[in-house]
Amino acid sequence: MDRQKEQADALLSRELQFDDDFTPFPKTKTKARHTYKFILVESIAILSIILNIIAAVDYFAPKNVSFRDVPTDYSGLPHDQPVVYDWESPFGPGNQNSTLQDEVWEAMTIGQGIISLPKDWAKAKGLHPSATFPWDHSRAVYLVAGYHKLHCIKKIRRWIVATERGSQRTDHYEHVLHCLDGIRQAILCEGDDTPLYLSEVGDKISGRDEPRQCRDWSKLDRWAKENTACYGYDNEAADDSGGIKHYKYCPRDSPYAPVMREYFGLPDDYYEEPVEEVPSY
Repeated sequence: MDRQKEQADALLSRELQFDDDFTPFPKTKTKARHTYKFILVESIAILSIILNIIAAVDYFAPKNVSFRDVPTDYSGLPHDQPVVYDWESPFGPGNQNSTLQDEVWEAMTIGQGIISLPKDWAKAKGLHPSATFPWDHSRAVYLVAGYHKLHCIKKIRRWIVATERGSQRTDHYEHVLHCLDGIRQAILCEGDDTPLYLSEVGDKISGRDEPRQCRDWSKLDRWAKENTACYGYDNEAADDSGGIKHYKYCPRDSPYAPVMREYFGLPDDYYEEPVEEVPSY
């Protein structure tokens, strides 16, 4: 009996011994499952690469952005101010009162366009080194180009009006020629490509009442005043723009006012608005 039991146990033991490569699941199913997983991972990786390429191309591709939408490097102003091209401006022939026309032209002051900027900031912006601001030697004095153009336009107009009226011309001829050439260069530099319409009937006019995108001059004026050089003209027409005497017009709350007052020996409460002498026409 015991011998029969031993033979049965030996037989059962041989039946339960598995080969080394035995697996309880068919090998074909395991390989298929690994293949599907590999394909899925590979597909996700390829999709990720494609999406990254699309994003990179979109990022580096030239954008359809007009230069007018781009803020300037200095005041940060874009061309975002709609302004109608005004043919009846009080500065032009629409104003038949020559006295009033003279007044509006001469009311455009230029002195605030002479500003002071930190020298380090100016250097970082690629600006040419300029004269040192007398009340803070870490700053330099610059003339904002827009104000320089207004200065030149005023000079040219005075010359034309004085010639037309037969009165004495107060502006120097060479300076007027300099201004004409400066405006010519500015026009070519800007290259304004705004299409101005032409009328088909009546007077041959161009661009009348046509809206244009401009920079906000009031914001430029505010930026200039925020960077004041305490500058003011006495007589802009006489070309007397040099000398430290022009730098005594600091705003009341200016941090440079105490230094300026000390230099000129002025009282602590001294404040003066620059008053430009209006030339006779």
